[in-house]
Amino acid sequence: MDLKRPENKVTLIDKIKTLANDIRTFLIVLVNQDHHKAALMYYWLRNYLQYIKQEEAFDPKYFPTFQPGHIVKVDFGFGIGNEFGGLHYAIVLSPSSNKSGMVTVVPLRSLKPHKEKPTTLYKTDIYLGSELFTVLFSTAGKLLDTCSAEVRRLENIEAGTLSKSQLHTLTEQIESAHKMLIKHEIIMKEVARLNSGTVAVASQVRTVSKIRIQNPTCKQDALFNMRVEKHVTDKIRQAIKEIHGIK
Repeated sequence: MDLKRPENKVTLIDKIKTLANDIRTFLIVLVNQDHHKAALMYYWLRNYLQYIKQEEAFDPKYFPTFQPGHIVKVDFGFGIGNEFGGLHYAIVLSPSSNKSGMVTVVPLRSLKPHKEKPTTLYKTDIYLGSELFTVLFSTAGKLLDTCSAEVRRLENIEAGTLSKSQLHTLTEQIESAHKMLIKHEIIMKEVARLNSGTVAVASQVRTVSKIRIQNPTCKQDALFNMRVEKHVTDKIRQAIKEIHGIK
């Protein structure tokens, strides 16, 4: 029976109810067997449902334009077998304008210091060292310097001598400085999550919908316009060519 045909609507509804009950029963049992896996499945089913709801209204023109080397955070979903899954940083490999709803990325993971060394990684895993940490930490430092300079400038302004329009401008400048501080705090939280080493999983290159991108989705996001150096993307591309036997 083809459940896609309109005349099978009643049967489809019954099947959906059965499937929903099966999923509920399976997850409840799984919680007691593998709590971590059950939580991951719950997160993915919840997020996937939300993504489906967003599909019709989603418009990539409101997203940033991505270039090779840009750092993004992507929800890769629940992986089957050895598939890469979960919420991870990734590096953009190909240009993607805001006219396209798709972007090609290579996922990143942290080096497991007690289980592996950079010299013992598979050839499909490319050790990037502290590259990601350095990019984020450097950006956070520059942002804090800019914010500190702006605060010092604003402190020297005597509000009592300003006109109404000048006070309005001053208020906007204070709000702008406050937003910079918030962005700095967000970036530092991202930095705190990073281990000493980052690994690019070259065997798991994916072209994904931008709906899966959690950060950045706008200019105010912590990862906006952050990118690794060209030598990093060159290194990853070379590894991908070797994996697939491309000369």
